[in-house]
Amino acid sequence: FETKVPGLNLDLSPVEMDFNYEKTFEASLPEAYERIILDSITGDPTLFSRRDWVEKSWAYLAPILEHWSGAPSKNLFYYPAGTWGPKESSQLMASGGHAWREL
Repeated sequence: FETKVPGLNLDLSPVEMDFNYEKTFEASLPEAYERIILDSITGDPTLFSRRDWVEKSWAYLAPILEHWSGAPSKNLFYYPAGTWGPKESSQLMASGGHAWREL
């Protein structure tokens, strides 16, 4: 499939499904937020959400978040960050004869 070559230009390159950016392009990736900070300085809005979209999203999500904060769902399963997810997800997959494939 095609992927964007790291850097400021919008260049695409074919890659294998199991590719690694740093190995494929022999280049280091920008640090977290480095690209978005540069885009904000240069005025490139490509990676930013429009204000009206953000406001509509919050208008939709705020009532849900308020409801959850007052009455936590019994069907919302929490799990520690960095883990594979709640055990209930494996149970759900197993009920349909499937299983998660851990990478």
